[in-house]
Amino acid sequence: MNQTVFLMFFFATAPVALMPSVISWLTRHRSRRPIVIANLALWVLIFFAARSFTLGTSSKFQLPTLLALIAWLVLLGYSIRGNSSKKPVAAGSNDRASQTMNLPMAWDEILETLRELAAIRPVDVSELRDLQQRCGALSRHLGAHSELANQVPELVWHFLADADIRFKDQVYAQMQWAQMDAFLASQH
Repeated sequence: MNQTVFLMFFFATAPVALMPSVISWLTRHRSRRPIVIANLALWVLIFFAARSFTLGTSSKFQLPTLLALIAWLVLLGYSIRGNSSKKPVAAGSNDRASQTMNLPMAWDEILETLRELAAIRPVDVSELRDLQQRCGALSRHLGAHSELANQVPELVWHFLADADIRFKDQVYAQMQWAQMDAFLASQH
């Protein structure tokens, strides 16, 4: 294959071929480094395999090409799936299975998740980080579903966004927890 044609084809396909890496970095996927490494390794493997490609030897490339395509599709699917399946759980829980439950879709499930989050009182920075991730995941989930976001009052959005402020300011924390308790009590 002509080297110039090969390089033009190769770099023209790069945006699609490297899509799993781009998606995993932009979405801050928890496994973005292994995804990028696997994606680049696959791209380099295809690069060196394609250099010896000719029309006369095309049949011997059929299976490797199919396997590379399947590997790329799996990698793309894994990078797209991301962290969106995490459900907030009670503080101190290290059970990975409970953290991968689906996020709530029904109003009563949202209220239950909010009750769980409102019960969390982080005592150190690592617990605060965990709470912020859970609140952020719920906030992004609600924001992505307009039918859910329209039901959520402003005080809930503030509660989900202000975990760090509650950690630093006990007066503000007491006020926000009282507001959330009153709101959750009104939602029987």
